[in-house]
Amino acid sequence: MNNHIGCDFDDFLADQGLAEEVSAAALKRVIAWQLAQTMKLQKVTKKELAERMHTRRNDIGHSRLCGAGIRPAGRSSSGSRASGGTEIRG
Repeated sequence: MNNHIGCDFDDFLADQGLAEEVSAAALKRVIAWQLAQTMKLQKVTKKELAERMHTRRNDIGHSRLCGAGIRPAGRSSSGSRASGGTEIRG
């Protein structure tokens, strides 16, 4: 008999010892998505963002910020917009 039938997904992840890892990955995806959307809205390139952050473009590239499968600004396939108040400042 499957002891997970009827339990919620959070309980399942906790039972498997995956809750913390999955939560961290989900948070990373949300932050990367919000950043990508804000960059797109403000028409900020990765190069411009890197200059503002005093770092290299590679340090803010897809593999570092968007390693959870989120596409960088300009490559997003969704028409979604970032929700209010998010702004990239130089």
